[in-house]
Amino acid sequence: MRVCRKHRHVIEERGVPEQARKIPHFIEAVEQVRCRRRARIGAGGIPRDDFDLPLMRRVERIRPVRVGHDPLRASDPQRPLRRRKRQGPDRDRRRAASRQERVHGHRSARVYVNGVLNRHRMTRIAISGIMVAASRQALPHSMRKLALASIAAATLCLRLPVHAQDLVLDRFGDYLDSLRAQVGIPGLTAAIVGANDITWERAFGYSNVERLERTRTDTPYHVDGLTQTLTATLVLRCVEGGRLSLDGRAGDATIRQLLTHTSGPTTAPQFLYRPDRLAPLADAVSTCTGESFRTAMADLLDQSLMNDAVPGPDASSQHYASILDRLATPYAVNAQRRPSPSHYTATTLTAAAGLIATTRDLANFDVGLKRRGLLRPEMIALAWSNPTTASGQLLPHGLGWFVQNYNGEPIVWQFGLGDNASSSMTVMLPRRALTLILLANSDGLVNPLPLAAGDVLVSPFAKLFVGLFTR
Repeated sequence: MRVCRKHRHVIEERGVPEQARKIPHFIEAVEQVRCRRRARIGAGGIPRDDFDLPLMRRVERIRPVRVGHDPLRASDPQRPLRRRKRQGPDRDRRRAASRQERVHGHRSARVYVNGVLNRHRMTRIAISGIMVAASRQALPHSMRKLALASIAAATLCLRLPVHAQDLVLDRFGDYLDSLRAQVGIPGLTAAIVGANDITWERAFGYSNVERLERTRTDTPYHVDGLTQTLTATLVLRCVEGGRLSLDGRAGDATIRQLLTHTSGPTTAPQFLYRPDRLAPLADAVSTCTGESFRTAMADLLDQSLMNDAVPGPDASSQHYASILDRLATPYAVNAQRRPSPSHYTATTLTAAAGLIATTRDLANFDVGLKRRGLLRPEMIALAWSNPTTASGQLLPHGLGWFVQNYNGEPIVWQFGLGDNASSSMTVMLPRRALTLILLANSDGLVNPLPLAAGDVLVSPFAKLFVGLFTR
């Protein structure tokens, strides 16, 4: 139990796991609640209506310390408090036993973030027993820390009014950086894209640890598997023009099967995520456009205003050479989260990997899909739809993108992975015209998560974004 000596009210932390107490913002929140709003607390506590968060097993109020029975105390806050006599050791022992039972049983948490968002007239937010539930999940110790951090971030950002959006994004960035540090990613660049432009962007960590070069919002990375979203765009534009058919053959499979990562009969397709199967799509694009796949990709980059993107690490151009000089150094990170320089896995441009880009480049591509007409709306709707089997089962991958549903909210996403070198992720909320873009110079965004199974919410990074912006 903590008692604010200045304003004489109680802050209790019963039931909060030790892992949660070590979160920096959690500790900061506890310190902020200690000595704020004397009149409000001294008049009898915080009204229950102030808490509209169904997160706690039992929400309890911050109560003033009752030192003796003094009925005039409430009407006269300046009246001196009288000391209360001790009522014997038995009562103290009973209280200690009861307190110990509640702590070990994780019965409740009486810690309130009083005024964390106060300068924006925010409703007080409770740090709740949801952390207790997260700590009990059957997760590895490192992943448990990630879960606690992401839950704490989502809890702090619930029910935010529009005029505090800048503070919401600042909080989001702080917790994103916390997750990055816990995973051990040396450098990370992030952006949130709205309907027409970037609404928020930040760079964290180092693009080169040895030279202490900080990452920047225009730092280029290998995007690995995100390359297939641009390949899919090239293919679907050919389909729109009637020069290719989704049911036409490309190698041993149809174009539809390659884009959806399925195989087998059309009535009973089977899903297996294998980006290496996409190689025949490069030849299909060349046949459609009458030029090499690299040239077709370069044309798409120009049309999408992806000015710092490079169509493959072996692209020969003075302009591309200046971009490659700024390329983030790839790192392999060991179990102790210590990075060591490594090598990118992609050595040339293919239909599934090899593209180099910045978050701003991918943001321009995202806006191009939403507003600039890279694809027709009906083609985008088809690409962002789940394939179905004859029995009605939904498969997780559309035509170039993963597609899933979260509480009635569609999520369109894709990821990239270069083992021990790089990782990337895009998460789109089409109904809200919001997209999160993450690029990293280690594989920590993806490994060891089973993203290939089709559920982006196993990622604490994606879960933080989706949980915050779909409320």
